[in-house]
Amino acid sequence: MAYERSLWPAGIRLPKEGDEYEALDDMEVGGLTHWFGAFTGDFKATLKKGTMIRVNGPISAQAVSVSAQPVNAPEFKSTVAAESDRHSEKYAGFSLSIKARTLHEKFRLVRSVND
Repeated sequence: MAYERSLWPAGIRLPKEGDEYEALDDMEVGGLTHWFGAFTGDFKATLKKGTMIRVNGPISAQAVSVSAQPVNAPEFKSTVAAESDRHSEKYAGFSLSIKARTLHEKFRLVRSVND
């Protein structure tokens, strides 16, 4: 983590819990599906330009990436989890994993609730 952070350009702001960002372009992001049980799946999805995301927390001071949710999560989840998964009693949702550097370069900070 320290090495990756040493490569960050000056001025990168570490995201905070509750920050909201807007995607500046279409982009592929990774994420996790969560389950009630000892299993987590992963996926790739396309965030469309203009998609708003909200950073989950808490965030470690050493973090290089954050967990986030699309603000319109109910609509977005149908694109990342199969319908059979979403209706399973063991399905516990999903989250996106986005690097802080990506937030700095490919998103616009729209609102920060902790500043």
